[in-house]
Amino acid sequence: DGPGPGWLDPGSAVELGRLVAALHTMHDGWFDIYEVLAQRDLCDTGYCEVLQLWSSASKLAGAPPSAAEWKQAMNAVGQYGHFAVDIYGAALALERSLNLGSGWSERLEATGARPLQPREREQLCSALVAARGFIAEACGLLDGRSLLARIVVGHCDLHALNILRRESDGSLAMIGLDAPRRALAAVDLSHCLSLFVLEPELPYPSLQTRRAMMRAYAAAVGRDASQQVDSAASNAATAVASEKDNEWVDELVLDLEKGVALNAVFGAIAGYLTLGPRQRTSWGLLGVASRAIGALRSVAAGTAPNLRARLLRDG
Repeated sequence: DGPGPGWLDPGSAVELGRLVAALHTMHDGWFDIYEVLAQRDLCDTGYCEVLQLWSSASKLAGAPPSAAEWKQAMNAVGQYGHFAVDIYGAALALERSLNLGSGWSERLEATGARPLQPREREQLCSALVAARGFIAEACGLLDGRSLLARIVVGHCDLHALNILRRESDGSLAMIGLDAPRRALAAVDLSHCLSLFVLEPELPYPSLQTRRAMMRAYAAAVGRDASQQVDSAASNAATAVASEKDNEWVDELVLDLEKGVALNAVFGAIAGYLTLGPRQRTSWGLLGVASRAIGALRSVAAGTAPNLRARLLRDG
């Protein structure tokens, strides 16, 4: 039974926070073999199980990524996990696909549409360069954030259709674990929020809801003894769960918005791959990412207290 529109109320947010914390406190050592083999698989065969966006974009480009492209992606965002690397690498491959006679133009001609014009290629190339910059900056804004900057086992596709309620007891469960990967902890909880951007008739989850979700998440992470959470993250989790005021939890709510920017770029790149180059959704999502990152940059600098209050209130 799917949660339905408007499902993310404070009560459901508490359940979701606990559910995601259970995933994020799993040991992730079983990913090591994938990391060891990732470059070989992608650069030699064109497909890597934990880098599916990059694999699809490389197919569109007509060839696997070069060693230089791999190094560029890893240098830019490799420290932030597979999710960020996948988006960044896919943007690189899509840039390569814009060469005359490859990728998108061939697909368009096969359907009877005119191939990409020079002006279109120029605009798309600029958008993909911007997307790579957004990914790197959004990840960088999370640097030093002890709880949501952890690298964890991420679902990485946690939208409402992958969150169900059990008929037996009404509890939440997640499905769709087709491509788990190492990711920043902010990614999964923020994915749920980012999709409200595409549902303008639904109100963005309230500050009360987002605070409740982060308190529940922090409390669950702090309690879980099965994972060796570093001391800074453990201290942050304890502080958020125990603080009577909202100083700590509001910082985590702002970190969620950084994750929303990451997921917006993910949606944009996925949109180019599934919907093609001539559609508005990807442009809109890149616009969301651009505005969000600009606002969060100002907030991080401590120069925009009114903007900070607005981001907390409205998202």
